[in-house]
Order: sequence, then structure tokens, then C-alpha cells
Amino acid sequence: MERLNLAKPDMNKLLLFQDTIANNLILNPESPAIISETTELSYKELINKSSAVSNYLIQKGITQNSSVGIIADNSIEFILSIMALWNIGAVPVTINIRLTAPELERELNFAGIKFLLTNRDVDLCDRIKICMDEYASLTQQGYFSVDMHSSSPALIMFTSGTTGKPKAVVHSFNSLTNSLKIGLTFFNYQSGERWLASLPFYHIGGFQIFIRAFLTGSAVILPDEIKNEFLLNAMYEFRPTYASFVPAQLNNFIENGIKPVDSLKQVLIGGGFISQEIISRAKANGWNTVKVYGSTETASLITALKKDDDKINSAGKPLPSVEIKILNDKGRELAINQSGEIAVKSPTLFINYLNNEEEYKSKFIDDFYLTGDFGHLDEEGYLFVEARRTDLIISGGENINPFEIEEVLLSYSGIKEAVVFQLEDSKWGQIPAAAITLYEKISVEVLQTFLRERLADYKIPRRIFYLDELPKTPLGKIQKEKVKEICAEL
Repeated sequence: MERLNLAKPDMNKLLLFQDTIANNLILNPESPAIISETTELSYKELINKSSAVSNYLIQKGITQNSSVGIIADNSIEFILSIMALWNIGAVPVTINIRLTAPELERELNFAGIKFLLTNRDVDLCDRIKICMDEYASLTQQGYFSVDMHSSSPALIMFTSGTTGKPKAVVHSFNSLTNSLKIGLTFFNYQSGERWLASLPFYHIGGFQIFIRAFLTGSAVILPDEIKNEFLLNAMYEFRPTYASFVPAQLNNFIENGIKPVDSLKQVLIGGGFISQEIISRAKANGWNTVKVYGSTETASLITALKKDDDKINSAGKPLPSVEIKILNDKGRELAINQSGEIAVKSPTLFINYLNNEEEYKSKFIDDFYLTGDFGHLDEEGYLFVEARRTDLIISGGENINPFEIEEVLLSYSGIKEAVVFQLEDSKWGQIPAAAITLYEKISVEVLQTFLRERLADYKIPRRIFYLDELPKTPLGKIQKEKVKEICAEL
């Protein structure tokens, strides 16, 4: 196998993620790949353990092209599961650990999941549950020769859309590895660095943390939990080079007067609206922030803005190989400084929506992906995001589909009408709120209990407004903006 210069990775020579891991083993077998409070795995140990897990999964009945669910916290076992499935040629399907049982069942059914790898207590009906706790005792390794290509499906990840139907993004090995490739010049990644696993692996921003680390021969730092106190402990003890935060996390550090450790070269900030105040205060407190913009469909970031750039309200410029156009409602390109829908052409784009080819095709015009976000480009090529997916709520980095919440609210017999919308929030960026009309009086306690049984905690409206009626158009459509205006006065 040809040896790569990992100090400056030649991504043109990399086809599959496994190729690079194997190369890291050749060059730096004892270099740390994963670091946690209890364990440190070298690249050699990572390869051996993932091989043993692959054998175990084969014995359980998982085969090439199987779609296999993963519901787990950030952990060594999560990473081993991904690598083991790729050894076999199976496709991991990452699931949000915060889903309720009905939500989980809905996603598993949609993806046709037969096997679920987990470290949690979940009811799976007729599915086969494989407990990750068994990985620790596995030793039998094997050699795997699987016919896979860079264009093969590598990951299925659920995201929130604007309809009630589950939306699952399919990525190839190409799109995942290209995400690193387009950022090499901007970020100047080097081998032997350390990445803090500061976001959930079941979201694309978190997943790409360990992808970037392994593709550059670096280490992933795993905190015990993704809570600020544990992130801080990991930063002080293991001294990462890079971290990725959503605005709520960074804001909490700033509010508590926390300074970055001197090893931290850059902090990527994305996952929702980022106020100018947060960026300014972060800069004043020594945080070397890089404001980024992207989505699950783009395999994470596609634009970036360094802290020293004076266009602080922008999302930065497109990374190399990324093209951005602003289109009107007829799909025609708009001039500089005119607002419209943001369309993206990038080697990082997803290859399909699972079980929804029609929607996938509808999202493209001349190979440009229609993001559903709105903004403009200025004369220097900076992107300004003005509105993110009009109906989508982004709270603490979590994407929330308001229509899903409305459906649950309307299933309660005492609620006549319901509309869910976002409110700006200094801590979370946005929070879900609801306005409802009633057939009969409902106590707050009863309604909250009803919602907690059916929705993940982050989806439950933080404010509920009781109105006599909801404003509507002549055709009977609820006017959400007028609802928000009315609620703002209450």
C-alpha cells in the first residue's frame, strides 16, 4: 500500500475511509486514535477491535448492504460500530438517542431496520438488539474483502424536514471524505492533532469530528458526556486542537467567563443562528472561532468565516470546490445582494433521500441543491443567511420539525387548532412555541404529561399560548406570522 504524507494528506489518493485508517496503522501504529477518561486506543488497537466487532456482527446475521441502526451516546463503541459495519459493507443508520419510543419505532420502520446496535435500554419489538457492552470481551479478528466503492452508501442519517414524513439523508464515502478535502486549505489540518468530540455523533456535525480526525491521522477526545462541565474537563486534561460547538454551548462558556486552553487552534461554530454579540464576545475572550454554515445534506460545513474577518454577520465564503448561487422562486439566478434561496453545488452533497427519490430529485436544479434557506451573496462572495428553513426550528443545535409537534398537539381531544413556531432565545438560539385554541379547558400539567409521552424533551414547546382563535387567510390557512405577532404582545 502506498504511504501517504499525513502531515499534508493527499485526499485525491483516498478512496475509502478504511484505506486511510489502514495507512495510519502502517505509518503510526502506536499513535492515539481515541482518548477518553478511562481508555486510550492506538490506531493498531482501533483496527484490531473493529475487526473483532465485525466478526461478532457477522455471527449475529449482519451482511453486506444491511442497513443497521445505531442508537448510542458518543463512545468508543459507537465508533467501533461504524468501522465494523464498514468492514462488512453494511450501512450504519444513526438514530437520535433523545427520541421517545414511538418516535424511535417510526424511524426504524421507515428505514427497514432489522438490527439495532445500542448501549441503551430500548424496546425493539421483533428486531434484533445487539448490545455494545459485549464488544469489550471480543478478541477474534478477521480479514474482510468487500466490494465497495467510493460512491457506495456509507451513512444514513435522519434529519428534520418540513413534512411529517421521516427524512433520512444518504451519504457516500465520497461525500463524507470530501468534506475534509474541501477544508484542508482553509483549516490546515495536520496529523497528530486532537479533536474534541463536543457534538453528538448522531448529528452530522458530530459524526464528521471523528471522520476528520481519522482521515488526518489524529486523535478523537471523548468526554464522559456532552455537557459543558465534561467538555471543560476534557479540554483542560487532554488539550484538544479543534472543537465544534453550537451557539448555546459557546454562549454558556462566555457567560461563565471561561477562556479557551492554549492548545485550541480553532473552534467551529454552527448549527443555528449565531448572533454578532456571541461572536464578538468570544473573540474578546480569546476564542478563535470559525463561523460555519452547512447541513446534513452537505455533510457538514461548506462555508467558513474566521474570527479576524470583519464581515461578522456573514456565514463566510464557500470553501474550495463549493459553488453557491442565490435563486428566485422560478429557479433563476439573482444578482449580487439580492435575496433568494441558497443553492449549493459541492462534492460533499448527499446521494439520496432514503425511500424518497422524488423529493431528492425535486431538491436539485442543474446539480445545485436547494437548501430551503434564504440569503444573499455580496460583491466579495460572502454568504449572508437571512432565514433558515422558514418553518424549521433549530434549538441548541437540534433541528425540530414544527409540523410533527402540531400533529401531536392536535391528537389531544381537547385541542381544536394548533400552530407551532420558533421564538428567539438567548440560551438556545431558538425554542419551540405553540399557539392553540381549545374545545375544553386543559391544565398545563396534563398537557405537559401528554406531550412528554409522545415527544423528545427538546421538541416540547417551551411556551404555549392559549388564543380564542387563530388568524387565517380567506382560504382558511393559519397565518403563522400574525400568530407570532399576537403572541409577542401577550
